[in-house]
Amino acid sequence: MFNGNECYRRYLSGEEHAFDELMDAYHDSLILFINKYICNYSVAEELAADCFVELIVHKKRFLGNSDFKTYLYSIGRHKAIDFIRKDSKKKTLPSDELPEIEDDEHVETAFIENEEKRNLHAAISRLSEDYRSVVYLIFFEELSYEAAAKVLGKSKKQIDNLIYRAKSALKKILAEGDGANAQQ
Repeated sequence: MFNGNECYRRYLSGEEHAFDELMDAYHDSLILFINKYICNYSVAEELAADCFVELIVHKKRFLGNSDFKTYLYSIGRHKAIDFIRKDSKKKTLPSDELPEIEDDEHVETAFIENEEKRNLHAAISRLSEDYRSVVYLIFFEELSYEAAAKVLGKSKKQIDNLIYRAKSALKKILAEGDGANAQQ
């Protein structure tokens, strides 16, 4: 299993390629995390790059008191919030692109899976910002409650409550969607 703390320590001790390992491990998921806040993928890419630049410029800020991924996602969250505060007028909705289906035999199965994923992501996008963030960190990034609490600047108990409420809200949204689909 990849250890971001160890990798960053190696980078600080002079192993330049260790930073490339960090970028390979976290770049894409950091972009997706930031995009959950700002709903603009190209800006999320720029902000993720800024996060990595911050790691280079401020090498000594990470003290190792938490998981490196938690630290990096905290930087990403702060960058996203700063962007929203500075430039909320440029906030756009993400585009829904279907992935290419390679095998004709599985077109129907792939279509159903894609439809279920789209419905889930649409339902998640209807949640409040706090609910979306906690759901993404816990279920998509598989962070612990403690790590998610550090990223979001909340207590573990608050994360526990947010997850409970987010699940309830998500069930309600998905149930509304099933009712709408049954009427059609």
